[in-house]
Amino acid sequence: AALGLAAWTPAGVYRWSLELIAVGTGLPWFWVTIGGVVLWRVIVLPSSISGQRRAATLQMLQPKLKPIQDEIEGAKARGDTLALQIAAAKARSLMSKHNVDPLMSFVQLLIQIPVMLGTFLGARTLFDTSLEPLKHSGVSFMPDLTATDPWGILPIA
Repeated sequence: AALGLAAWTPAGVYRWSLELIAVGTGLPWFWVTIGGVVLWRVIVLPSSISGQRRAATLQMLQPKLKPIQDEIEGAKARGDTLALQIAAAKARSLMSKHNVDPLMSFVQLLIQIPVMLGTFLGARTLFDTSLEPLKHSGVSFMPDLTATDPWGILPIA
């Protein structure tokens, strides 16, 4: 809070966490930035792992779900609401049996997207502020963290 970087946005919380790491450890900002990215990736790691497991389970269920989805499409095309409801119930039953909820994928995205956008936008606005500590706490190949890359290679490295 001493540097005025904190705000109640994902980017502000990210900058605040970097400031806490910098003040608490005394590390140069280059390493603080790397530590902050690692910290926030670890925070969303359970959500990422859960999402991967759900995706793998859905992939495994695809051979069983495909005929049911074809039934649903056929019932829609015929306008047969009873067959549509029966096929949809089969699909729900199959997913319930394997403990898969397709809406949870969206919930996990709602967790991960603000964190990743906050990380990007927080770092971007932090290094655009031209704070004095950022100008002198880089590494040998990049001593000034507020300067743009003169060679244009760091964004793809």
